[in-house]
Parts: sequence; C-alpha cells; structure tokens
Amino acid sequence: MMVDEGKFDQLEAKIKEVVDSYVQLRQKAGEMEELIRVRDQELSEAQAVIQSLKGEREAVRVKVESLLDRLEGLDDSR
Repeated sequence: MMVDEGKFDQLEAKIKEVVDSYVQLRQKAGEMEELIRVRDQELSEAQAVIQSLKGEREAVRVKVESLLDRLEGLDDSR
C-alpha cells in the first residue's frame, strides 16, 4: 500500500496553514487582551475623575445655595 506523495504534501500544507493560523490568532488574542486591560485601566481612571468632579460639583452647589440664602437674608432684613 503506497501513500500518494501528492496527497501527503497537500495534507502537510493544510496542517501548516492551520498551525500558522492558530499562531496568528493566539497572537491577536494576546493583543486584544492587552488592549482590554489598557481600556479597563482608562475606564477606571475616568470613573475616578467623574466621581471627583461630582464631589466638587456638590460642594459648589452647597456653597452657591449658602450664598443665595445669605443674599435672600439681606433682602429680608431691609
């Protein structure tokens, strides 16, 4: 029983293609995982900034309300 060398070469070429594709996909997956890690870090930083800005906004709101109350008090004392 002889193995047709042409078919064997085709099989070998297909296996090489599959292995090469697998290596490329693994590399791409690694790149994507790194990108996700970077984006997650950026998202965390942005959320921290947003929380900080919300706190500042609330502090400004309280001060403005206090100043408005004082101004209203001036009008009432006339």
